[in-house]
Formats: sequence, C-alpha cells, structure tokens
Amino acid sequence: MKDNETISSNKTPLWIKKLQENSWELELLISGGVIFSLFQLADVFLGFSLMMKMTSAFPGTDALIILGMLGIKILTVGFSVHLLLRAYWLGMVCVNYVFPEGIKEKAFKNKIPFKDSFRDGGSMQNEIISIDKASGSVMYISIITALVLIGILFSLLFLLLLTYFFGLFGLAFNDNIVIYTMLIYFADLILFGFLRKIKYLSYVLYPIFKVYDFITLRFVYQRSLDLFSSNVIKWRAVLGVISLIFLSVFFTYTSIYRIMHWPNAIDVREHRWEMAPSDNFMSHARYLDQVQRENFMLITPVIQSELITDNHLMIYIPYNKRYDSMVELKEGETLASYVEVMIDDSLYSNVNWFNYWPDKNEEIGLKTYVDIKGLKRGQHFLKLSFNGNSAYRSEIAFWKDAE
Repeated sequence: MKDNETISSNKTPLWIKKLQENSWELELLISGGVIFSLFQLADVFLGFSLMMKMTSAFPGTDALIILGMLGIKILTVGFSVHLLLRAYWLGMVCVNYVFPEGIKEKAFKNKIPFKDSFRDGGSMQNEIISIDKASGSVMYISIITALVLIGILFSLLFLLLLTYFFGLFGLAFNDNIVIYTMLIYFADLILFGFLRKIKYLSYVLYPIFKVYDFITLRFVYQRSLDLFSSNVIKWRAVLGVISLIFLSVFFTYTSIYRIMHWPNAIDVREHRWEMAPSDNFMSHARYLDQVQRENFMLITPVIQSELITDNHLMIYIPYNKRYDSMVELKEGETLASYVEVMIDDSLYSNVNWFNYWPDKNEEIGLKTYVDIKGLKRGQHFLKLSFNGNSAYRSEIAFWKDAE
C-alpha cells in the first residue's frame, strides 16, 4: 500500500473539483436557457391541459394543471434566483480581482456601535465561497422540489388507478387510507427522513414507504438528498424551501386562477361586482375576434364580435366532453337537438346546426348562422342552454349596427 498515493473512496476526484471550480459559465448558460424555455413551456402546458379537460374529462385534470404549473414555476423561480446569485457571485469575484489587497482598514473611522468590515483581513474570499455554495444549493433544491412534485402527481395517478380498478370489480375502496399514508410519507420527506429514524416505527413504515419510494421516483435522488441533508443547516434549508414554494405558489396562482375560475385574491377593489347591473356582464372569451387575437383556446360558446355589422349572427359551441354525461342520444338524435337558442325573449326553434371541424381538432363543435335582419339596431342578448341545464347556460351581449 502506498501511503501518499492512496486515495480515499470519499475523496473528491480532481476532475470533479475542476468541474466545480469552472462550472459558473455553464451554470449561467443553463439558467438563462432554462428560464426562457420554461416561460414557453408554461403556455404549451396550459394549452395541453385545457385540451385534455375539453376532450377527455380525465379525472384529476385540475390537479394536473395545478401541480404541473407549480412545478414549472418552482423551476422558473429557482433558476431565476440561481441566475441572480451567480451574477452577484461573479460581481464579487470581479471586485476581488480588481482590489486583491482587500478592504483597507485605515480608510474607515467607524465608531461604536457601527461595526467594521475588516474580518479576515478585509478579503472577500468567505463571501465569494458562501454565495457560490448558495447558488449550487438553490439550483439543487429547485430541481429536487420539482421531482418531488412529479412524485406527488404519480401518487395521485396511483390513487385514481386504485379507485378505478376497485370500482371495476364492484369492490369498496377506502381512499382515505391511501391519502393519510401519502401525507405521512411526504411529511417525512420534508422532515429529512425523521420518521425513518424512529425505532420500531421504522418497521411499520418500511413496506408502505418502499411502495411510495418507487411510485414517487425517490430512488432517483435519494443519495443526493442524503448528502444534502446531512451537510446543511436544516432550518436554513427548510426556510429556503418554504420561501421557494411560497413564491412559486403565488406565481402559479396568478397564472391559472382565470382558467380555474378562482377569485382574484390580489385584487382588493371593493366594488368589482357592483360596477354595473349584475345582469350586464361581458367576457372577452365570448367573442371570436378577441379570442383569436389573444390566441386563446375556444372553451365556451362564442359569436363573431361584440358589434354585429351584418344581418347574420354566427354562433359556435365547442364540443365539451362533459356534454356526454348530460344526454343519452336516441336513434336519429344529435347533440344539436338539445341546444336552445334565444335572442332577448324570442326562442329560435328552427336553427340549422352544422358540424364544424377547425384546424385545431380539440375545438370541434356546432356552428350556425342565425338571421337577425328583423332585430332592431342596438343592444341584444343571446341566450344559449344545453339540455335545460343551468350550469351550461351562456348569455352573450352584442350590439347590432345594421338595419
């Protein structure tokens, strides 16, 4: 055995040290590229989720939207903070290079209670190292948190599959047991495996946790998580994760509250719902020209515009998967048979509907043109209902500008 040449198994190889010391350029490039890509991915993801919700009515779609967007925002916030920290680190390196002699004590005459900045001879080395470690920790926490969210999503899918298969065979299934064990599992994850370290309890939790370890892909990042948790000051790490999640939840909320039909919690205007009579309500999503201009997906009935300058009113109703559960078509019937059209107080009973297949297959639906030549010039209301269900009733205001 060679005394000086023996390399410990836990000693960091030289090539990894060099990679760590010279990785900042790659980190800046990766962070910038990832942030740009994530902004694009958010729009693509929302479009895909809305398409799934429109065409499949897949159970758990809302959870997919929330968790998926939260994962995107966690990565966006995390890489943005990493980019700022790394840029600040680079600034510290630059100023330390320009002034290698450090802070000059004689240039200051601070008196008590002001403190001096001459620790370690005024060198910036400790600050540079601290910021460097913080940059790496932020990037790691962001990626691990996103992976944990993917694990949560897989857990929800697992729960849905269990519910489906039990129902398929007519068996009762108590999903509360799965939900509670999941909560215990993720609580243990947040607490750095605290429950796994309790004597005797570990035997009870082992078979349950091993299943969830596989479902949530914990085996992918377990060793790195152990390395991280065994070397950091835990309260700082927990505080950092909570801050990251809090910011990500906020940005997730601002991105999806409209499509989830949630109230705008950050809008504190007191008279939002008393601006005009409650029956007089307009939404941009009801007018095709505005939807196309803003590149939104058609998910509700629309007409061509707020202002109608000709004698025909175009009505388009996207086909929502939820309609299937509301009707059971008999021979010779169509979905159009269940659509009721009214303008003001007049019922239009002889509407000739057409199957409409646009470029986007998920936006297929019913389309027609109603002759409104007899309507007087001015304000009118189109009222649509499906199978008499109040939950699928639309009222669209428009103004006729043609005689």
